[in-house]
Amino acid sequence: MSSDMKMAEGLAPRTSWRDMGESNHFVLFYEDEAYLIDEGGRFLGAGLDASDGVVVIATKPHRDAFDDRLRGAGVDVSAAREQGRYVSLDAAEFLSKFIVNGWPDDERFAGTVRAIIEFPLRIRGVVRAERRHR
Repeated sequence: MSSDMKMAEGLAPRTSWRDMGESNHFVLFYEDEAYLIDEGGRFLGAGLDASDGVVVIATKPHRDAFDDRLRGAGVDVSAAREQGRYVSLDAAEFLSKFIVNGWPDDERFAGTVRAIIEFPLRIRGVVRAERRHR
């Protein structure tokens, strides 16, 4: 294991989303806003470049910064949204849909996440259907 991958005292080992498999889940912990936007923007951009759908759940300043980062990398954010490949949601609004008495409700959480994941699929299906009829 390289020295940058060794666990520092009290900290998680450094890792990269680039090492993930197709079915992995990745959580990015950060201390620096610039790192979050840069690394998160790369992750989102890689998904969009691969014609995948990506979902961002963040505060408005972070969502705006991700949009700017993606545009700076040449991503047509508006087109990705219209195609249902880029969904950007407000973190507080997202949490309010499944938090009950200060705790997450399992059923509400599952329903909220299912709706988010299914939304891009529905939009992409409509876009494909329209293209077939042209």
